[in-house]
Amino acid sequence: MSKSERYRQHAAQCIRASKLARAAGAKYLLIVMSQRWNDLAEQAEAGLLQDQQDRAVVETLLKTA
Repeated sequence: MSKSERYRQHAAQCIRASKLARAAGAKYLLIVMSQRWNDLAEQAEAGLLQDQQDRAVVETLLKTA
């Protein structure tokens, strides 16, 4: 599985979780995270991410989750 596919899976998980969340703040955060995962997927497909930058962003997103 490619990086972009994994990132899109994370985005989909965020959307699913946002539908289950009750608090408006949690819904908002999950939707924003989904958008960021999709942004990362697009950047990975375009070859714009460097491995170190990629890891730093992903680690930050996973800590937020």
